[in-house]
Amino acid sequence: MREGGQDSPTHLDDQGAGAVEKLVIDEGVTSVDGFYDELARLLKLEDWFGRNLNAFNDVLRGGCGQVDPRGKVFVWKGSGAARAAIGERTWSTIMEIFQDADNSGHEAFVVQLE
Repeated sequence: MREGGQDSPTHLDDQGAGAVEKLVIDEGVTSVDGFYDELARLLKLEDWFGRNLNAFNDVLRGGCGQVDPRGKVFVWKGSGAARAAIGERTWSTIMEIFQDADNSGHEAFVVQLE
């Protein structure tokens, strides 16, 4: 269970057909390993998750699972500090994967940076 009694990293806004599931990436991501830790927590990934950018892409787009982007918003708290810690090159790649920037035909994920 997380601090403050919260055991769920997600919550729904506006119950009903238009409900949006928010997947909150907590503040405190200070490395790419910390980002992978957050992904594993949020998406309940198995221990064998590859912990690299290719595996991250596979989790979102298939290969080792698939997350449906419809009705989901990733909310990244402390994104500015995470960006500085992760480095611009890796940050850009993470954003490209979320947004399907290579136009592979997959739906993009909404990422709200805070």
